[in-house]
Amino acid sequence: MHRTLKDETTRPAAASLPAQQRKFNTFREEFNHVRPHEALEQQTPASLYRRSTREMPNKLPPLVYPDRFEVRYVSANGGIR
Repeated sequence: MHRTLKDETTRPAAASLPAQQRKFNTFREEFNHVRPHEALEQQTPASLYRRSTREMPNKLPPLVYPDRFEVRYVSANGGIR
């Protein structure tokens, strides 16, 4: 899948970011809705997709770590303090 994605969307690369995104969108549509997959018994991923019955909460509860854990914060640049 990754080699096919690379071959079909980046060789050659599009002239702009919006054009590149359109190439990715076209690939995704074909990959999920048009092209059958051998591993799925020649069905498309979209034909087998089922939404999860589990609902996600609107807000996740705060993380609480055991006292034996040392809590460290990672900054946006990857620094740990």
